[in-house]
Amino acid sequence: MWWFFAIHSLRSDLERLMRKLFFKNPVGWPEFLEARAVCIDKLKQLHDHFHVPTSYNKFEKYILNNAKIILCTACTSSQLSHGRKLGELKPIDLLVVDEAEQLRESELSMPLRTGVRRAVLIGDESQLPALVKRKVSVDADFERSLFERLISLGHPRHLLDVQYRMHPEISKFPLSRFYLGKVIDGPNILERDYERKLLAGPMYGPYSFIDIKGRTESSGEHGMSLSNTAEAAAVTRIVERLFNESVRSGQKLDKASP
Repeated sequence: MWWFFAIHSLRSDLERLMRKLFFKNPVGWPEFLEARAVCIDKLKQLHDHFHVPTSYNKFEKYILNNAKIILCTACTSSQLSHGRKLGELKPIDLLVVDEAEQLRESELSMPLRTGVRRAVLIGDESQLPALVKRKVSVDADFERSLFERLISLGHPRHLLDVQYRMHPEISKFPLSRFYLGKVIDGPNILERDYERKLLAGPMYGPYSFIDIKGRTESSGEHGMSLSNTAEAAAVTRIVERLFNESVRSGQKLDKASP
């Protein structure tokens, strides 16, 4: 922690010089040059005692070894595993995996190889699993996550049993069908303010299903993505109306597209 005290001392010296320069009126040119020389000397002293890597790879390893929290994807965590194997990176004390139900066991093996001492998996096995296209992979349970497998083996888990986001009319079905009544609505969504509407009419309630007939999905120029121009046009008209009303009323509008 010596570097912390060195930086703190430097900061105090610089603040003292700044007060001397800017709060003493007038400041002569010789006095300014003297203060400037002192600042440069302090910075040089810190540079001589505080080693900072010069190359990108060394700088990256330096940051990873001294960081308290590292945010990354499961795939990029393989770099942490490789660095620890070479003895260049320290082991990780705690690994937190979000959306763990969407991560295949093979993918989760990468962050688990970073020498973690404890791991916390956060997920929901009632949501969509990892995407696996081949039937042979599905039949072999390749889409199964470690999160799901641990639950099937009876591993203890903690259930977050209050939801604070969905309107009661939206949450009613999934809470009863998938969570068997073990999850309840939070007090915030039961208040009257949570039932506000931007536009009048049944279509602009908590949710609505709109059946657009006569148009099918078509592939793009390279045949990779599917699109439906009729649906896109309908969504555009609805969003325009909602946006205009949100501007008038000052309410916030969010749009999510799968």
